[in-house]
Amino acid sequence: MAQPLSLCRPAPFLGAPASLSLSLSARCALVPRGAAVGRLSAVSSAAFRAPAARNARRWGVVSASAGTEEAEVAAAVAVLAEAARSKQVKGEAVFAALRRLETRKVGAEESKEWLAALGGAASPGRMWQLVFTAGSGEVRKAMKGGEGSGSYFPIAAVQRFDAQAMEIENGVFLGPVGHLTFRGPMGFTNRRLAFTFHTLSLKLGPLPPIQWAIGKEEDKGRVPGEGKAGAKDPFFTWFYVDDQVAAARGRGGGSAFWVRYTGPYKQ
Repeated sequence: MAQPLSLCRPAPFLGAPASLSLSLSARCALVPRGAAVGRLSAVSSAAFRAPAARNARRWGVVSASAGTEEAEVAAAVAVLAEAARSKQVKGEAVFAALRRLETRKVGAEESKEWLAALGGAASPGRMWQLVFTAGSGEVRKAMKGGEGSGSYFPIAAVQRFDAQAMEIENGVFLGPVGHLTFRGPMGFTNRRLAFTFHTLSLKLGPLPPIQWAIGKEEDKGRVPGEGKAGAKDPFFTWFYVDDQVAAARGRGGGSAFWVRYTGPYKQ
């Protein structure tokens, strides 16, 4: 029997909250040799499939032989979990895992569960920390047969999705210096989470936060992503979501992934 391949080498836990280390440790499991990372969608063209598979093999994300759909997905998610835990996985390998996840076939029943996985069953919802981003140029390069990459997000950025209130809050946190957050409504249809921001909050040091109303007056009261006005809203199109890892493509064409965050939101 083939020996398993560990996707989680020992490495110091750099930068991420302690709560992430515990929640992601179960993802860093042994994956059988020969397990691929992501099965390609049946609607993908051969020209699109080949570069993704080739780059994934090059960076050790998958082997030359294909495994089951379950094994493929588990291997890709393990790569992302290790990237979040250690911040030591090469950008090319993280990008390859994202591409393999994005090119798998997602069933309608699976995606129906994603809103609840992202935003929970009750307010204030669930929080997710941004780990890694790849620009639209990297994605386009990979789709043309090149090798894509990306980078770890350098500061603490946490997004809160509330599926009960259909609200999103996006925050950037700088420790004792302060934080900046944006809050507003969101809509979710067919894996696409559209949003707008109505409130900006700024906190500096020990001072209480200051809030401003932002956005257009005519946007208030409508569901983001719906109707003619909604066609211009920013959005994420999710291609993988579970209880600890989530990955999506943004409106601008770039890709990113997040991990579940259970620590204090505003600190």
